[in-house]
Amino acid sequence: MNILEKLVDLSDKQDWMTNFILPNGFSSNGKGDKGEKNKVKLALIQSLNLSEKKVIDVGSAEGYFSLYMAKNGANVIGLELDNIRVQKSELIAQALDEPKVKFYSRDLSSKGWINEFGVFDYAFCYAVLHRVTDPINLIDSLFRVSDTVIFEWEAPKSFISDRLSVAIHPTSGNLDVRNLGVNKSCGSVEHKGSLSKRRPYYLLSTGFVKNVAAECGACYFIVIPISEKYKLLRFVLAVLRFFNDLLFTRKPFSWSLTQRVIVVASKKPLPNIDLKVPVYASWDGSLK
Repeated sequence: MNILEKLVDLSDKQDWMTNFILPNGFSSNGKGDKGEKNKVKLALIQSLNLSEKKVIDVGSAEGYFSLYMAKNGANVIGLELDNIRVQKSELIAQALDEPKVKFYSRDLSSKGWINEFGVFDYAFCYAVLHRVTDPINLIDSLFRVSDTVIFEWEAPKSFISDRLSVAIHPTSGNLDVRNLGVNKSCGSVEHKGSLSKRRPYYLLSTGFVKNVAAECGACYFIVIPISEKYKLLRFVLAVLRFFNDLLFTRKPFSWSLTQRVIVVASKKPLPNIDLKVPVYASWDGSLK
């Protein structure tokens, strides 16, 4: 099966998240705009000196950021629960002739992967903390394999201060079935792109992640809020929903207004981080 045939086969099994433009002119036909959050995440990667560094990318999805790290000189291990996404990542790495990155299907809730790949200079954890049932265990696992961990996740925004250690667990509504690795029948609906709007297992405040990281030995932190446009109406609705649940429906505490945030946490002093405008690779058709 050639690259085009593999591309078509994987597209039939699962919609693409990323629009990769391959050297032979083929495209994965993924989303054309990945938003401000991914621009900041890419800029952060480019601001670090990753040349010949050993990096692990947990929740690597289709390998988008893993490939950027490899192109910046890093030796990368990408871990992803979804085996189809791993196949996509391997196909793109093959098409781009990128030997410095390897992808594996692993369950991050298991401790087995910790001793499998050794230790790393950096551990990246992009868009994962709000999609796992045990974020504390994952944070601890990451600090077992690296002294420096970069987190990016969907955190509560507004009156919940970054200094507060808060973990909100919404028990109403539908959980994100993509987190349920054992539920293959439900998880397969994502492959056709028909999954309804995600709901996180936990909304972790910035203070919560920093506190857990500190318990794991981190003592140096850089916090990077990702700018997003929030209309006044969204804030008002979040406040009304909060007090309605608290006073009338007696539902568990919840807060619906969120913002993406990056926390760089390390056991050793961190380099200066200068988030310049990211430089896109020729195969990147999603952020231009």
